[in-house]
Amino acid sequence: MKRRMLTVIFILLGVALIALIALFVSRGRAKPTARPEEESGAQVPALPARVGEKESFATPLVQRVEIMPLDERTLERFQEANSRAMSQLLEQQNGLPYTVAASVSLRAAMADLGHDPDKTLLYWLSPKFQKDRANGNQKEAVSLSRSTGNLLSIALGDNASDEEFAVILKQLSPEVRLAAIKRRGRE
Repeated sequence: MKRRMLTVIFILLGVALIALIALFVSRGRAKPTARPEEESGAQVPALPARVGEKESFATPLVQRVEIMPLDERTLERFQEANSRAMSQLLEQQNGLPYTVAASVSLRAAMADLGHDPDKTLLYWLSPKFQKDRANGNQKEAVSLSRSTGNLLSIALGDNASDEEFAVILKQLSPEVRLAAIKRRGRE
């Protein structure tokens, strides 16, 4: 079980790395253009409504889990949803900076799976999550720490330029925005 979880995590990281490399290679061949938000004042597409804000008849009767669990099955489904969201976003917003697209697609994938991205990110940043993680198996805790650290880094724009970080902040809820600013200030 632990080994399979590590394998899934490494596959997720590998796919993200390959996507980054492909993006940088393709950007090197493309003509440089102005960013869409600078050019037309356009905003990054908003995430779907938060879970619970817009329920439809198609919504399953199963109670949704607001905080995304980090089990193997969920991570596999998340990886697929994130790939779909990233592809759609890059098709719709040609020239969107990768760090912004990665942040938006990560949060959209969480929402697509029925989890609240804001509550999930806040929980992963919380001392309670740190304590819960420390109480488990040590090897599993290290793996979870790396996985959530990578996902938080992408979602909160840790590696984004100042301009890209500002665009990412506009997409976050006020609580997550404050946490992202605090986190960036510590690094």
